[in-house]
Amino acid sequence: MVALPDELLGKLAQLSGYDLTLEMDKVSRETGITMSEIEVQIARFKMGGSQQEPIVHAEVQEEAILHNDLNSVGRSPKFIQQPQQYRMKYNPASEAKEKQMQVKQAILCESCG
Repeated sequence: MVALPDELLGKLAQLSGYDLTLEMDKVSRETGITMSEIEVQIARFKMGGSQQEPIVHAEVQEEAILHNDLNSVGRSPKFIQQPQQYRMKYNPASEAKEKQMQVKQAILCESCG
């Protein structure tokens, strides 16, 4: 696990609730560290622990394994033969219907379901 700088951990430790979630999401996207890893580092920082000795919990390891499995799917998407069957009908405006009719191709991802 990559250790976050103490300045950043101090900033995160002062936040709570939705603000903390937003900032952790931003840090996660920028550094590639999972949210649960960031939470562990914040908790250790609040307790005065050193960031030099990372502790990897079983759930973090499991999440990393699952993430790697998802990246190695290797299946190509299936093209839908009749995309009009999947068009959303939530916007009845004529402009929306025209845009929907312009869609000629759609795919179905096997990994997503």
